[in-house]
Amino acid sequence: MKKLIVTICCLLGLSALVGCSHISNEDAGTIAGTVLGAAVGSEFGGGTGKTLMMVGGAVAGGYFGNQIGRKMDANDQRAMSRALNQ
Repeated sequence: MKKLIVTICCLLGLSALVGCSHISNEDAGTIAGTVLGAAVGSEFGGGTGKTLMMVGGAVAGGYFGNQIGRKMDANDQRAMSRALNQ
């Protein structure tokens, strides 16, 4: 039952991003990475260790999601520049 609740919360969190057309890839990556990292972290450890794994997963996921989103923003800017210069 707990896994189902975590899964539903993750899906709701990620689906909220769909309506955010003005959000940057970097911000979206941070949010998505944090949610997914916490979900993955919740699968490990027990008791206090489980909480620490969730927090660690959220921090790591947020960081890596941010970095991926930043790369995507830079790629989008280069593509736009190429399109405008043609």
